[in-house]
Amino acid sequence: MRQWQRACWKDSLPGSKSTERSLYEKYVDPLKTVTYALSQLKPDEWVSPDQLSGLLKIFCEKKNPASRSICQKGWEWGCLAKQESNRKYYRLPLRQNDENDASIDPGNYLQIDKNRSEIIVDLKTVPYNSLELIARVGNLKVEKNKLTLMPNTIKLGKLSEQMQRHELIRWLGERSSVFKQSLEKVAKRWGKYIVHSNLMIAKIKDLSLMVSIKKLLSKSGALATLSGDYIAFPKDKLPVVEKLVAKSGNVIKKIEPKNKARDE
Repeated sequence: MRQWQRACWKDSLPGSKSTERSLYEKYVDPLKTVTYALSQLKPDEWVSPDQLSGLLKIFCEKKNPASRSICQKGWEWGCLAKQESNRKYYRLPLRQNDENDASIDPGNYLQIDKNRSEIIVDLKTVPYNSLELIARVGNLKVEKNKLTLMPNTIKLGKLSEQMQRHELIRWLGERSSVFKQSLEKVAKRWGKYIVHSNLMIAKIKDLSLMVSIKKLLSKSGALATLSGDYIAFPKDKLPVVEKLVAKSGNVIKKIEPKNKARDE
């Protein structure tokens, strides 16, 4: 992922795809120069593009992109972190672990669509660790060339208490109404057993039938794979499952519970 981001960063710079690229071989690559300079910073240090101009003039070809363009493109592709006051300052993102990524404001790569209750993820600027965490707590889909995020209560419920306090999760809960509702639901049910009254549980011994049913139900996201030969799916999917089983030449053996579970 990071190699791809860096390649996109390099290709986005003026002259990177032209014959001028061969001139770089006689000089130090400008991206390497900027990356090396930023790698020498302490965790609380930042630099402005103007402070990097001198290094580029000394070590790089004169026709190289300006330091401001290099830094801005690096930030757009998620290779650099940025903060603004009266001027723009940059540094390398802290990537040692998820906690360090929490120092990057999620507002740099997430946008709340209040009209549709969706969160738009900017792939150009989202840190890899943050993208990984986003995938762990919600459902991602591409719509109109945009990557959107919606909360998944089941996924959120699987997070440890420590991860639920992660800065990114807190940010989503404070700014997104749908995430706030999902997190409140998880908190209310935390530590409790949830009894589902609308699920069917099936044990399938035939491998080919198991593959066919998984393929059928996975299209609508109506499948939960359990341990062993067991799967679970909503009751309203039973007719299509029965039809597929009959078509395959197999039969269904139903077992009714002795005592029906009450809804929690």
